[in-house]
Amino acid sequence: MGGPYKQLDSASFQRIADLQDSGQFAEVIRLSGIFLTETTDPNEQACLLFDGIMACHFLDRLAEARQMLGKLKRLDITDVEGRLNAEFCEPCQLILEKKLKQGVAAYEAMLQRHGDLLRQGDFRYLYERIQVRRALTLYELAEYTKALPIFKEAICFLFDGPDDEQSFRFALAVCLEQTGDSESAKAEYIRVIEFGFKNDDEERARYRLSRLYSLAGGFAQALQQLETIVRDHPNGDFVVAPRDVYEGLSRTKRQLGDIVKAEHYMDLARKSGRRWRWPWVSGGS
Repeated sequence: MGGPYKQLDSASFQRIADLQDSGQFAEVIRLSGIFLTETTDPNEQACLLFDGIMACHFLDRLAEARQMLGKLKRLDITDVEGRLNAEFCEPCQLILEKKLKQGVAAYEAMLQRHGDLLRQGDFRYLYERIQVRRALTLYELAEYTKALPIFKEAICFLFDGPDDEQSFRFALAVCLEQTGDSESAKAEYIRVIEFGFKNDDEERARYRLSRLYSLAGGFAQALQQLETIVRDHPNGDFVVAPRDVYEGLSRTKRQLGDIVKAEHYMDLARKSGRRWRWPWVSGGS
């Protein structure tokens, strides 16, 4: 990396990379701390601190990450990628500290300073990470109109795995629904379900899809989604509020003329207690 510095060999960084790939984040933190004492090159130190901070984020060791970030900010980093990664750490940290608006503002400031550079091939990966995180944070803030164009751009990016894509598509669907595009929202909820994971995102998608079908008069389609939730959770351990599921079933059965079943599900709804609101999105399940 140049300069009159004591430097590490490439094998040291490969060890860190291998640990990251295998998900051994505690070991990444430990080893990067050791290697920090073995190099005086600020670019290498920045790389090690960045790796340590990201590992701390995975393990929710935020106080430790904040300390590392303070050290990172004091370095005279000459490597362009190193400087960009160092800037990227701050909004990531802010968001994990639940300072969501500050985190979004920091991402946007970074794009204003380096937007053209970040869109280039060498740094495109970082631009995509910023856009994905911006979209999800705006979604968490319920700023659906602002989030939607970012979601539409970012849905074409490559995801680390299908579960990440599924979660992203669910958030996109909610944004579409909340901004009045019910048909596009339906299509996205169906895509979420088609992953076939039988997880929380699928259940929430089925419930929201059932509401959209009901609003459009598609009661048989709504019933299918609600009955699938009940079938997949025979013990009633829904992630959606059980009362909402049973009330939805009761209303749908009544619309389809099955009064006996409608009363049965309304009785289950009454026994389920109050509705509650889920923190993952404003406006309930």
